[in-house]
Amino acid sequence: SRSWHNDIVNEGKNYLLNVAFGGAAAQSQASPWYISIVDNATWTAFAAGDIMSAHAGWIEWQDYSAATRVEWVDESSTAQSKSNSVTSADFTVAAGGEGDALKGIFVTSNNTKGGTTGFLWSTGAFSAVLNVQENDVIKVTYTVSVT
Repeated sequence: SRSWHNDIVNEGKNYLLNVAFGGAAAQSQASPWYISIVDNATWTAFAAGDIMSAHAGWIEWQDYSAATRVEWVDESSTAQSKSNSVTSADFTVAAGGEGDALKGIFVTSNNTKGGTTGFLWSTGAFSAVLNVQENDVIKVTYTVSVT
């Protein structure tokens, strides 16, 4: 079990404000949200200005068995937090992922593996690079807290 800090990107912050407070820039709520994995192979940095169609410092790792990104199944808010602690987002490493190194995660509104549309909510680097083998299961629990 590893824990790390994630960064809400600018697009995610604007999305939150536009959904919660609406007004002239009101947006519909995206539901559900999806988690995916960041490859370490070409990672250089996460940036506040990253969006799904443009994130020069990283690429999505796709060598897991699910056909789509994994849904974040959140629970009711408690203590100013939302989490998927009951139902983790599980990624089973496929044969093509043998020996890969993973950098972190991102949360998006689009479930298309490798997709470049939808909202990018956040990115986060693992506390250390995660080296994986075929059939490993990566269990991701993601918590959003407002403090």
